[in-house]
Amino acid sequence: YTYDERYVLNVNGRVDASNRFGQDKNKRFQPTWSVGGKWRVANEHFLNSPRWLNNLDLYGSYGYQGNAVTTVSPELIARNEFIGVYNGYGLKISSLPYPDLGWEKTKTFNLGMDASFLQGRVNFTFNYFKKISDVLSSRDIPYENGVGNGVVSGSTVENYGYDFMINMIPVRTKDFSWQLSLNTAVTRNSVEKNERINTLDDYLNGSCVVEGRPYSTFYSYAFDKLDPEYGQPLFK
Repeated sequence: YTYDERYVLNVNGRVDASNRFGQDKNKRFQPTWSVGGKWRVANEHFLNSPRWLNNLDLYGSYGYQGNAVTTVSPELIARNEFIGVYNGYGLKISSLPYPDLGWEKTKTFNLGMDASFLQGRVNFTFNYFKKISDVLSSRDIPYENGVGNGVVSGSTVENYGYDFMINMIPVRTKDFSWQLSLNTAVTRNSVEKNERINTLDDYLNGSCVVEGRPYSTFYSYAFDKLDPEYGQPLFK
């Protein structure tokens, strides 16, 4: 909806459904919605349409969505497999039953600005975003369950960053134009809640989950010095 070419409102809504969560009727349906607004500042009457300002839009949005993870199921999934050490067949577990897991939910914030000056000779766009996701993660469990790790809920991942673009036209004639542009973007993430118990190998291969640190961060031993006799590296 647009009012007087100055105020824009956008609302979206939908409902997703999944039967991957067993018989829990409260988790079958996931409403998804978003709302956004834009203020076309350059069209305001109090600005009196200055010649140097061609366009200035301020906008923001908030959205909510859900994801049904396809790698989990409320049922136990296993297959027959020949086990050589026992010289017979047995059940190999592919996935444990997860009757209590639900949707992965994501909240998204967005703020931005679009502007154009001097008859379109200077244009820029700035956008800031933040996504907060409640995600599933894995953690080690006793091997008596048939597998070495299981899926749990409760972890939160934050993704945030910005992108900026500016375009300038220093020279524009009938037969020639000179255009310069610059763009930059930064995206960061961190884990705010962690249900995973990390092993030493997890830290070294990038699969660890550490609260307050970016996801998939690699770690290493701190170098100390070279061995004075054999020249091998020594670590703290």
